[in-house]
Amino acid sequence: MSKVENLDKILDQFGPHLHDEPYGGWQADRVIDKVVPTHCPYCAVQCGMNLLVEKGHVVGFEPRYDFPVNEGKLCPKGVTAYLQAHHPDRLEYPLIKRNGMFERASWAEALDLVASKFVELQKKYGRDSLALYSGSSLTTEKTYVMGKFARVGLGTRYVDYNGGGGQQQGIRCRSRRKPLERHSARRGFVDRWGKCRGDLPDTQ
Repeated sequence: MSKVENLDKILDQFGPHLHDEPYGGWQADRVIDKVVPTHCPYCAVQCGMNLLVEKGHVVGFEPRYDFPVNEGKLCPKGVTAYLQAHHPDRLEYPLIKRNGMFERASWAEALDLVASKFVELQKKYGRDSLALYSGSSLTTEKTYVMGKFARVGLGTRYVDYNGGGGQQQGIRCRSRRKPLERHSARRGFVDRWGKCRGDLPDTQ
């Protein structure tokens, strides 16, 4: 494996850095301006949660008891999900590596670079030189678009996502299903809870 150029500088600039407190630090006297009903962004279960907002910043969360999937409960990842909103390592714009260092770029420049590299790779190694890896937390509609993008846009046959066996363990699918059978998050919800996410309370 080749050594990454300027690794120490990159780590210093982009992390990972420890971040275990909300925006503005821990305060007991916060005045919450807004409570936003939403759901955890991590896995395919998409547990419900309420985000607490103060002066335009996400500063905490509260249980969301109207969400039938988790009924106010969250896993260790879920209870810290809100900290990502103002994490110092969060990328808010594209970066392109030049001369061993990442530099800010416009979206147009970054997307043009990615598209040109896709074309270059496929011309040299064929359409299947690219693969698409999706996520289990996407909605059924987004998963459909990702598959179309892979097969029609890129023309590759290699499509996968991160919700195979792990998602099945999380939702305890019916035992008659094959152990490693892939299926959508919607199918998992219907199997486990008898309803799809579209029937759940509104989220933002």
